[in-house]
Amino acid sequence: MRKVTDNDRKRRIQAILNDWVPMLALTDWQITWELVDTLDGEACGGGQAGARILSTGPYTRAHIMFTRSAIDDWATDMELDTAIIHELCHCLTSALREEIINCTGDSTPTTRVLLWQIETLCDKLATCFLHTSVGGSIAPTYSPVIREVK
Repeated sequence: MRKVTDNDRKRRIQAILNDWVPMLALTDWQITWELVDTLDGEACGGGQAGARILSTGPYTRAHIMFTRSAIDDWATDMELDTAIIHELCHCLTSALREEIINCTGDSTPTTRVLLWQIETLCDKLATCFLHTSVGGSIAPTYSPVIREVK
């Protein structure tokens, strides 16, 4: 089996960004990204962080860092799409994040709870965007029961 190179990883990431930045109306953002070996800290849900975004609200600039190991672990296009779209969703929520921190402080328990909710929101938005994308790449894995109340 051929060893995965940085060029392989970069091609995969850039192709997804090229598709999704316009679809999420982020073409006015200056988005840069890089591959890194490790990220300090852990993911909000626990475990080693595989990606992190630094955005500067209210400015439209963001920098995304992806770990090489996470890119390799996200073996399928779906997993990588989801991870990258999740990070891009942070651009959509960056102003909210800044307001939460301004109103509640940088490291209060309330701030941590609200920032966790932004993580959850970015997860849900990424899933919704993938479900509704043109030629959507995923189909629902469940059949929700939706009934009219009479």
